[in-house]
Amino acid sequence: MAAKPKNLFLYLAVVCFIGIILIFFFDGYLGLHDTLSVTSGETTQQIDAEQWTNQEEWGYPPQIGIVYDGKASFSYEIANRRFSSYQTAVDVTVWRDQEKVSDVLSQNINIKAFGKNKIEWTLDAAKLVTGIITAEGKTFTVKIRMGDTERGVVVYVYAASVPKLEAKY
Repeated sequence: MAAKPKNLFLYLAVVCFIGIILIFFFDGYLGLHDTLSVTSGETTQQIDAEQWTNQEEWGYPPQIGIVYDGKASFSYEIANRRFSSYQTAVDVTVWRDQEKVSDVLSQNINIKAFGKNKIEWTLDAAKLVTGIITAEGKTFTVKIRMGDTERGVVVYVYAASVPKLEAKY
């Protein structure tokens, strides 16, 4: 009769623990991860892929405000955390009321395994808004299409308000 190893349950527990760690690694770390950073005036906002996919949790889509005569700098970083390279086309467009206003950029990217690529562009609010801007402002959507994935950011263009100065005599 064969002898039973004394530490069989310890070995099984260690194997299960390593299995759980590997599941978290493959599920949470590996894959494509994209991040958008938007700087408008003195404000910088970072939007992760989690915020786009869990909009119900956040309660609203990602958004940024730009003053009418200002600009916003966008930086879109794609991290390829896979064992193979990734190549696709990235298209950025601006929309208002489900109609395309303008094409911002179209670029082909090729990212090596476990590499990163960053795409940058600037959006001029005065070029987006046609006509006079009212106190309510105007709302646009910047759509970023990367392969089959489409991300959207609401851009609110508002008029700069100047406080009224009252003369005191």
